This record gives sequence, C-alpha cells and structure tokens, in this order.
Amino acid sequence: MVFERNKKMINLESLVKKFFKEKRSLPEVSFDFLKKENFKKIVLVGLGGSGLAARMIVSLKEEIGLKKDVDLILCQDYSLPKNLPKKEILVIIISYSGKTKETLNCLQEAKRKKLPIIVISVNSLLGKKLRKEKIDFFLLEETISPRFSLWQQLFLLLAIFKELKLIEKEIKIPSLEIEEIIKKAKKISRNFSGKIILIYSSIKNSFLAYHLKIHLNEDGKFLAFSNCLPEAVHNEFLSLSKNKKEVGLIFLEEDEKNPLFKKHLQAIFKNLQAENIRFWQINFGRKNLENYLKQTIFNAVFSFYLAKKNKENILANSFLRKIKKDF
Repeated sequence: MVFERNKKMINLESLVKKFFKEKRSLPEVSFDFLKKENFKKIVLVGLGGSGLAARMIVSLKEEIGLKKDVDLILCQDYSLPKNLPKKEILVIIISYSGKTKETLNCLQEAKRKKLPIIVISVNSLLGKKLRKEKIDFFLLEETISPRFSLWQQLFLLLAIFKELKLIEKEIKIPSLEIEEIIKKAKKISRNFSGKIILIYSSIKNSFLAYHLKIHLNEDGKFLAFSNCLPEAVHNEFLSLSKNKKEVGLIFLEEDEKNPLFKKHLQAIFKNLQAENIRFWQINFGRKNLENYLKQTIFNAVFSFYLAKKNKENILANSFLRKIKKDF
C-alpha cells in the first residue's frame, strides 16, 4: 500500500526495511558548544511523534544502563517543569518540524535561564539560527511524519547519552527479522475489527501500549485508548459488555516472571470470551531494547494496514492543522 505525499509514492514496508538495513550502529556525535558536565538531570522536551523516543528511553532506562544517579524528566507541557536546579542539568529539545509552539516556548525558557541545551529537528534553518547562538543542533533526516522518525530519534538520543557518559552499557543496534514482524502485523490486521480500540499492558510496559495508540489515532483515525493493568479492570472494564459491538481489545503480553499479571490475564480472557467481547493477544517477549524495537515496528505496520483496510490516508491531518493554525 502506498500513499501520496508531495507527489512522491511512499511505501512504509520499504522505508522500515531500508532504515534498519542501513542503521547498524549508533551515529557518531560530537558537541561544538556544550561543556561536558556531570549531568544529573536530563529534561527531555517533545510532543506527539517528537516525544516518542524520549518516552521510550524513559521506559528503557534500566535496560540501556542509565546511571542510577541520573534522572530523566519527560516534559510535554507549555513550559519547563518548575524548580529545576541550575547546575548539573541538561535540556534536550526535540521538535521534528522545529515549529511546535509549546516546544519552542520551552526552548526559549531554557535559553532565558541559561541552561545547557541540545536541539534535535529536521529544520535546518532553525539549526543555523541556534548554532549562531552557540547551541548544539542535530539534524534529523526527513521521513513520512514525526511518529515514523521514532527510531532515528532514539538512536540519536542513545548516541548523545553515550557521548555524555550517561549510560554504562555498550549499546548495539540488534539485527531484526523485519520481514517476520511485517508478516505478523499484516496477519493480525486482516482479522482485526472494532471501531473503538482499547490497548492494555502492564504498567512498566505502558510505553508500547501508548505508542500503538498514537499510531492508530494518527494513521487509521481510530478512537484508540491505552491503559494499564490492573487499574483498568477496576473502572473501564465495567463498560465493556454494554459496548462490545463497538470495541476491539488488544493485550500486550510479556515474558516477565510476574505470576499475578499472568493469572490476571487468564481471568480476564476467560470472562471476555464468555461475554463474546473481541480481543487479540500480542506477546513481545522480555523487556529489552530489541523487543521494544520489534514491537514499535509491529505497531507502525499494523496501524498502516488497518488504515489501508479502512481506506484512510495515514498522512491526512487537516483538523490538527486547523488547531495549530489557530493556536
């Protein structure tokens, strides 16, 4: 399936395969202006697709070997968090377009406070301006949309963390069976149904559920929501029987040794079947960088093919553009 953008034909499968074929190691990074301090707090600023890599790193901080005395602070607001320290802090601004007002407001605030800053974007004009202000800027390669730049942003952030000695493990980009992931996503998308999609995971793997939700919202224009177990059982599950003709449920399972989580899932599946409520199970394995990459690829491809089935243009965002214009 292809979609037209700027009179170019885009094939998601080819783009994913090409990206992971070319990216065998983290990019080399260096800093022209940033002084390598002993940073203890890293503020990661980014919204929408520009915030996904930051969320993923926060979720995987133990798996990537983030130093225990380093705090990651996710900022998805109009301004920076209050009461930030003046020392041992680094602000990383991620704005794919370089035009997101909320993110740029955080950038201006960080500049006023004279905090160390790194900016990541595809906007080369913004980069030229920032370099004149002696702020380090890293240029992203343009792709379909911000959410599809997740992996590029992620590898760049990991390279930055490595250069700043924030992580203690050696990070290698794993070799992935992309074709198998695509086949699995296609197969499940063919059988999937539901106007409202509810996605569930454990708390510690909530990023993967959120990432799938974002793609379903933006690619297929679905009303999709993510939540965590066990909390969801105590509220929204009460409405499932009444709305079972409208909903499709997705459970992201894991290979972690958590007997209570597994027992809870068994009880949930048993009762969903008894109520004839449709659900699908996706097991992504143990929590690590490789399996998170696999699941995020699955999420993107799965959403892509659901959009195709419903004849939705994954790039259409006229309503969002109107809001941004009026903001």
